[in-house]
Amino acid sequence: MVAARADNLNKPERPLLLPDSGQTRSWSRPRLGVLKINSDGAFSSMTGAGGWGYVIRDDQGAVKKAGAGSEPFLQHAFHAELLGCLEGLKMAAQLGMAHVVVETDAQMVMGAIEGEDYRLSSMGGIITEIKHLKAMEFSSCIFSYCPRICNKLAHEFASLGCKLHGGVQTTWDVVPQSFEDLVPSELAVTGE
Repeated sequence: MVAARADNLNKPERPLLLPDSGQTRSWSRPRLGVLKINSDGAFSSMTGAGGWGYVIRDDQGAVKKAGAGSEPFLQHAFHAELLGCLEGLKMAAQLGMAHVVVETDAQMVMGAIEGEDYRLSSMGGIITEIKHLKAMEFSSCIFSYCPRICNKLAHEFASLGCKLHGGVQTTWDVVPQSFEDLVPSELAVTGE
């Protein structure tokens, strides 16, 4: 777990739960001055190919940048998930963002970033690069888990990445028109 610091930017976000027994969740806005990166990956065990996607939004839920890419040679779904996270962080660093929250629906990614269990695995290089970006490029960078229902837009971008030709990447400054309906449907009140 990330060590808590004195300022509010480094407090982990808690997902919003509705009072009903279904515990339905929705995407929550980050705190003022923080940008949220949602990332996802997709993988086909039949072909060994897949894709990744990310979306970066501000504290009002407005999309600042989004991206998707295809990967013709993946080892497993975890590989695709890590690439989505890595590419989202690279873009945030390139844009000079100082305070970010990275959300993923892959608990293995959380464990890999927070611990050392995967250091010598085949994914160790990607994990080390993510940790390096986290430490060197941001004033605060918190990783948190969110269920897939809170990660719909990143999931759709990862699915789109699967449809791109091998190795192709694309980015957008605004959400493509075919995905616009997902943005307002994910918005919720600011997280506590």
